[in-house]
Amino acid sequence: MSQAHPGLHALQRCQTSQEQDMSPAYTRLQIALHWIVAALIGFNFLIGDKMAEGYERALEAGTTGSPTPHTIIGMLTGLLIIVRMVIKKRRGGAPAPLPGTSPAMHMAANVGHLALYGIALLMVISGGLTWGAGIEAAAKPHEILTTILMVLVIGHVALALFHQFVKKDGSLSRMIRPQ
Repeated sequence: MSQAHPGLHALQRCQTSQEQDMSPAYTRLQIALHWIVAALIGFNFLIGDKMAEGYERALEAGTTGSPTPHTIIGMLTGLLIIVRMVIKKRRGGAPAPLPGTSPAMHMAANVGHLALYGIALLMVISGGLTWGAGIEAAAKPHEILTTILMVLVIGHVALALFHQFVKKDGSLSRMIRPQ
């Protein structure tokens, strides 16, 4: 008879207690932050091309450190994402998975959300280095991260709509109606 490692039991207890602490839905604050961040990211996508056009002129004029709507919104977005992550961590994670969600799908959702947060934060950093610090080498990574984030956002929206209208599992409703 083999005995399980004591650390495994502690991990299982931790996972069980976290699962029990998970709420079935998001709070009003989490929902508001989600939609505010979504709107800010969307707005910055729309005005981002204007930033790229003006970047060379700003470099020549030496004004890359001056705040612009794009840079202010980018910094605010980064701050709000960090606030969202802290709130999520303090609540014990995301709401419990909906009934019928496979462990693989739950893991994929977690990875997708981490990717959204991570890429968005890397964009804030690369944008700050490009515009705020005048480091031209950070401009190309910022541009690449923009494309990656756009793909992630489109995937996120598509999956939310799939869950709502095809699977009809109420997943999207949790980000509309507070707990």
